Amino acid sequence: MKTIHLFRTFFLISILTLSSCSSSKSQPPENSVSITENPDYLTAINIVTPKAGEQQKIVDLLDKGMKDYMSKVPGFINATVHKSQDNAYVAVYAQWKDQDALNAAVVHIQAGNAPPMMQVFTEASPDFHPYQVIASIPAAGSNDEVSIRENVNYLTAINIVTPKSGEQDKIVGLLREGMLNSMRNVAGFRNATIHKSLDNEYVAVYAQWDSQDALNKAVEFIQAGNAPAMLDVFTNAQADFHPYEIISVTKAQ
Repeated sequence: MKTIHLFRTFFLISILTLSSCSSSKSQPPENSVSITENPDYLTAINIVTPKAGEQQKIVDLLDKGMKDYMSKVPGFINATVHKSQDNAYVAVYAQWKDQDALNAAVVHIQAGNAPPMMQVFTEASPDFHPYQVIASIPAAGSNDEVSIRENVNYLTAINIVTPKSGEQDKIVGLLREGMLNSMRNVAGFRNATIHKSLDNEYVAVYAQWDSQDALNKAVEFIQAGNAPAMLDVFTNAQADFHPYEIISVTKAQ
């Protein structure tokens, strides 16, 4: 049934607990990166699966690799490292000037110039896809720029949605409609960004909520039929939801 499937997927992201930090408005704080619609640069989302018991090791390697090595590579814009609360995954949200810059970064790593990054890709299982940012949606009435910040008191979810063949644009449209017309008006919604993979196979959603209670109420809102576009997404595409804690934010040096 639609409601059962929806509850199960959203339940996965409702268990997140984060340390607290006051939010800011207008200009994002120093320890943050902005997500804007249709930027000139390339967005890469990499879901890394560490070996059992090695999540923290991979987190530390990625944090060091980004701060000490990748931040100095030409074309690097920013990156954030996320740690899933089920201890099974690490996510990296990175932005590059263009595809050539990303390709050069890969060569840089393969040449042995960023040892922590090479170690990650040889000791864990990465699932990497390049994306275009399609929509950047703050809560209704908010002037805040959508951003990823360290240590905020939000529930954060990275959702990778796999549409049926040829239906990527359909799912993107449903998500945009659902977020703009329904979810952004729900109390406790902070922001969401929708990403379209360049291989036409995936859609990614990065969403933040005030609290677990706010997220639970959002689930009830959808199940009550108040956001039909969102319900259509979860019944017409395969969604993989995991809760994450934001570990670090790195900007280009």
